[in-house]
Amino acid sequence: MFADLAEGGVGLIITGITYVHDSGQLTASQNSIASDDCIPGLKRLTATVHNRGARIALQLFHAGRERAKFFKVKNDQAIAPSFVHNDPYFTEEYRPMTQEEIWDIIRAFGDAAERAREAGFDAIQLHGAHAYLPSQFLSPHTNRRGDDWGGTLENRLRFHREIYREIRTKAGEDYPVLVKIGIEDGFPGGLNSGKES
Repeated sequence: MFADLAEGGVGLIITGITYVHDSGQLTASQNSIASDDCIPGLKRLTATVHNRGARIALQLFHAGRERAKFFKVKNDQAIAPSFVHNDPYFTEEYRPMTQEEIWDIIRAFGDAAERAREAGFDAIQLHGAHAYLPSQFLSPHTNRRGDDWGGTLENRLRFHREIYREIRTKAGEDYPVLVKIGIEDGFPGGLNSGKES
């Protein structure tokens, strides 16, 4: 598929979601960049695209609580910024993240970006939309935290900023970073087109 896109004249291919930490895996067949073992296979992918004259960016991803819908592992609950009681939009089981887990996931995004560069990707894209973990931090509906990670818009964006800093530290200041971000949840109490301060 990627070879066909490259041969067809696509300038920049952005891959599908690739999980950066085992806790963020969404399906059994999803691509991973959660360990150095993933690098050799990804190098073959980037070489295939480059040999056909195109460029490729790797989409970095963590499912957050969405994992509970699609990938159930015994004795392993999905994680999210906070737990929303009586949530009319989500009824699966999950739990709020600890401070340590938040920093662990931030570091995982940075490590993944470093691996992506080593594997030959021309850029990375942080997937911060579609109700996945960064989107869960940004939304006032899914982020009910009372610490520095929740509340104000500035605090809810802290997760994104810290991921960006970690990526820059590990992958370099010159490495292209794209961000896919949702601006509206589409329901009352959710993120509302950037109208809040």
